[in-house]
Amino acid sequence: MTCEGAVMSKGKVFLVDDDPDFVAVQKQALEEAGYTVWAAGTGREALSRLKEVNPDVLVLDVIMGTLTEGFDLAYKIKEDPALESIPIIFLTAMTDREEFPDAFQYIMGRDWPAVVFCDKPVQSQDLIRLIDKLVAGRAA
Repeated sequence: MTCEGAVMSKGKVFLVDDDPDFVAVQKQALEEAGYTVWAAGTGREALSRLKEVNPDVLVLDVIMGTLTEGFDLAYKIKEDPALESIPIIFLTAMTDREEFPDAFQYIMGRDWPAVVFCDKPVQSQDLIRLIDKLVAGRAA
Protein backbone atom coordinates (compact mmCIF):
# COMPACT_ATOMS: atom_id res chain seq x y z
CA MET A 1 0.00 0.00 0.00
CA THR A 2 1.32 3.43 -0.87
CA CYS A 3 0.26 6.84 0.30
CA GLU A 4 0.38 9.51 -2.32
CA GLY A 5 0.04 13.19 -1.72
CA ALA A 6 1.36 13.13 1.85
CA VAL A 7 3.20 16.38 2.48
CA MET A 8 5.55 17.09 5.37
CA SER A 9 4.95 20.37 7.10
CA LYS A 10 7.90 22.76 7.44
CA GLY A 11 6.61 23.66 10.88
CA LYS A 12 3.66 24.99 12.86
CA VAL A 13 2.75 28.67 12.89
CA PHE A 14 0.13 30.28 15.11
CA LEU A 15 -1.27 33.61 13.86
CA VAL A 16 -2.99 35.87 16.39
CA ASP A 17 -4.66 38.91 14.89
CA ASP A 18 -8.12 40.45 15.09
CA ASP A 19 -8.13 41.30 11.37
CA PRO A 20 -9.71 38.28 9.61
CA ASP A 21 -8.60 39.48 6.16
CA PHE A 22 -4.97 39.69 7.28
CA VAL A 23 -5.22 36.23 8.86
CA ALA A 24 -6.78 34.72 5.72
CA VAL A 25 -4.10 36.14 3.41
CA GLN A 26 -1.17 35.16 5.65
CA LYS A 27 -2.62 31.72 6.43
CA GLN A 28 -2.96 30.93 2.73
CA ALA A 29 0.57 32.17 1.96
CA LEU A 30 2.09 30.21 4.86
CA GLU A 31 0.23 27.02 3.92
CA GLU A 32 1.39 27.39 0.33
CA ALA A 33 4.94 27.74 1.70
CA GLY A 34 4.54 24.40 3.49
CA TYR A 35 3.52 25.42 7.02
CA THR A 36 0.68 24.11 9.14
CA VAL A 37 -1.18 27.18 10.39
CA TRP A 38 -3.53 27.86 13.28
CA ALA A 39 -5.18 31.19 13.93
CA ALA A 40 -6.96 33.05 16.71
CA GLY A 41 -8.65 36.43 16.73
CA THR A 42 -7.97 37.24 20.39
CA GLY A 43 -5.23 36.75 22.94
CA ARG A 44 -7.62 34.79 25.17
CA GLU A 45 -8.48 32.36 22.36
CA ALA A 46 -4.81 31.91 21.50
CA LEU A 47 -3.79 31.29 25.12
CA SER A 48 -6.44 28.59 25.48
CA ARG A 49 -5.04 26.73 22.42
CA LEU A 50 -1.28 27.32 22.55
CA LYS A 51 -0.31 24.26 24.61
CA GLU A 52 -2.43 22.03 22.38
CA VAL A 53 -0.91 23.42 19.17
CA ASN A 54 2.67 23.87 20.46
CA PRO A 55 3.68 26.04 17.52
CA ASP A 56 7.20 26.57 16.26
CA VAL A 57 6.51 30.31 15.85
CA LEU A 58 3.84 32.70 17.10
CA VAL A 59 2.94 35.70 14.93
CA LEU A 60 1.19 38.18 17.20
CA ASP A 61 -0.49 41.52 16.56
CA VAL A 62 0.22 44.02 19.34
CA ILE A 63 -3.01 46.02 19.22
CA MET A 64 -6.19 43.96 19.08
CA GLY A 65 -9.16 44.33 21.45
CA THR A 66 -7.04 46.58 23.67
CA LEU A 67 -3.90 48.59 23.01
CA THR A 68 -1.80 46.08 24.96
CA GLU A 69 -3.50 42.73 24.23
CA GLY A 70 -0.55 41.41 22.24
CA PHE A 71 1.97 42.43 24.90
CA ASP A 72 -0.23 40.96 27.63
CA LEU A 73 -0.39 37.62 25.83
CA ALA A 74 3.33 37.61 25.07
CA TYR A 75 4.25 38.20 28.72
CA LYS A 76 1.89 35.39 29.83
CA ILE A 77 3.59 33.07 27.34
CA LYS A 78 7.07 33.99 28.53
CA GLU A 79 6.03 33.32 32.16
CA ASP A 80 4.78 29.80 31.33
CA PRO A 81 7.57 27.17 31.28
CA ALA A 82 5.61 25.08 28.76
CA LEU A 83 5.39 27.99 26.30
CA GLU A 84 8.34 30.28 27.02
CA SER A 85 10.59 28.91 24.27
CA ILE A 86 8.15 29.75 21.46
CA PRO A 87 9.64 32.58 19.39
CA ILE A 88 7.24 35.50 19.03
CA ILE A 89 7.06 37.83 16.06
CA PHE A 90 5.22 41.05 16.91
CA LEU A 91 3.31 42.82 14.17
CA THR A 92 2.91 46.51 14.83
CA ALA A 93 3.23 49.96 13.38
CA MET A 94 4.81 51.16 16.64
CA THR A 95 8.36 49.83 16.73
CA ASP A 96 10.05 52.67 18.60
CA ARG A 97 9.69 52.57 22.39
CA GLU A 98 9.98 56.35 22.55
CA GLU A 99 6.86 56.76 20.44
CA PHE A 100 4.62 54.50 22.51
CA PRO A 101 1.63 56.15 24.14
CA ASP A 102 1.06 56.19 27.90
CA ALA A 103 -0.83 52.88 27.66
CA PHE A 104 2.50 51.15 27.02
CA GLN A 105 4.39 52.65 29.96
CA TYR A 106 4.21 49.43 32.01
CA ILE A 107 6.48 47.65 29.50
CA MET A 108 9.14 50.35 29.35
CA GLY A 109 12.40 49.01 30.68
CA ARG A 110 11.24 45.39 30.53
CA ASP A 111 12.77 42.82 28.21
CA TRP A 112 10.79 42.56 25.02
CA PRO A 113 8.90 39.24 24.90
CA ALA A 114 9.32 39.04 21.12
CA VAL A 115 12.36 38.13 19.05
CA VAL A 116 11.34 40.38 16.14
CA PHE A 117 9.10 43.34 15.42
CA CYS A 118 7.62 43.63 11.94
CA ASP A 119 5.94 46.70 10.56
CA LYS A 120 2.34 46.16 9.65
CA PRO A 121 1.31 45.66 6.96
CA VAL A 122 3.89 42.98 6.27
CA GLN A 123 4.45 41.32 2.92
CA SER A 124 3.77 37.58 2.99
CA GLN A 125 7.14 36.70 1.44
CA ASP A 126 8.97 38.74 4.10
CA LEU A 127 7.04 37.04 6.90
CA ILE A 128 7.71 33.61 5.40
CA ARG A 129 11.46 34.29 5.16
CA LEU A 130 11.52 35.38 8.79
CA ILE A 131 9.53 32.34 9.93
CA ASP A 132 11.83 30.06 7.88
CA LYS A 133 14.83 31.44 9.80
CA LEU A 134 13.18 31.08 13.19
CA VAL A 135 11.99 27.52 12.51
CA ALA A 136 15.44 26.55 11.24
CA GLY A 137 17.01 28.09 14.34
CA ARG A 138 14.74 26.09 16.65
CA ALA A 139 15.54 22.87 14.81
CA ALA A 140 19.30 23.42 15.08
